[in-house]
Amino acid sequence: MTKLTRADRFLEEMSRVVPWRELAAVVSPYYQDKDTGRKATDLGLLLKMHCLQMWYSL
Repeated sequence: MTKLTRADRFLEEMSRVVPWRELAAVVSPYYQDKDTGRKATDLGLLLKMHCLQMWYSL
């Protein structure tokens, strides 16, 4: 078993604390899924990436 890093512990805590499905439900009316072009990226994944960028000042 590997030791969890501080970042790992933080991300696990955010997974427990942030209501990702409810947040995605609020944003989903504004997230347009197009009929043409590349398949849209999962909204939940985009929200998590956005939050990570804010939390880690990226």
